[in-house]
Amino acid sequence: MKIDLAKYDHVMLDMNGTFLFEFDRFDESQKFGETYVNTGYNDLSEAEAQKFVRQAYDYLAVRYVDEAYYHRFPSVQQAVKSTSQVNLPPRIVEEITDTFALHELGILPDTHKQSLDQLAEKHPLSVLSNLWAPKQRWLDKMPTWGINQHFKALHFSSDGHEMKPHPAFFNRALQDLQLSPKQVLYVGDSYRCDVMGAIGAGVDVVWLAGDKPNVKHVEGHIATFIDLPDFVSRIR
Repeated sequence: MKIDLAKYDHVMLDMNGTFLFEFDRFDESQKFGETYVNTGYNDLSEAEAQKFVRQAYDYLAVRYVDEAYYHRFPSVQQAVKSTSQVNLPPRIVEEITDTFALHELGILPDTHKQSLDQLAEKHPLSVLSNLWAPKQRWLDKMPTWGINQHFKALHFSSDGHEMKPHPAFFNRALQDLQLSPKQVLYVGDSYRCDVMGAIGAGVDVVWLAGDKPNVKHVEGHIATFIDLPDFVSRIR
């Protein structure tokens, strides 16, 4: 690998699939209605909550991979309203949106927490990550994970309308940090969102390729996030 992290002023990280895992729990076995009730909401039945979350997810999933929506991705609230077929009160929309967020939210493994701690000791960090739901659930968890102090900034796509791989999302973060693309190294696990998004914004990238096949055509790749601190140590 030829990428030398020492030449960068800042490391920008993806989140889901990079250092957070067990996220996006939206498969057919998921009990959204149960989550809704267990969270303390009682305005809907479990069956109604199940239906509203499933409809919103299906609405967003097809648009997430559609290039036409990279710069105008709908919010979860918009998805709930567009698919409910009834005029839901704002309170109900927010409850469904929060239930959705709890299923999008991942966990931080101890191994990745340790690697994040090590990386933060050596380099300024920020997050740039696609989120469908509003960010509050993640903001609430970061102090309990013990990582909120590691980041100079947190940039989530749900704060606006652009999402990776659209370069406008990267550009917005760079402007906020007052950095040029060449000052930043981006790290992420998705070839479509992270590698192609960073390249499109003129930002160098390390791809966490895991055991994906045919990775040799990407110059900057390592297996997982836990390999990154060791990589940093070797090149400094």
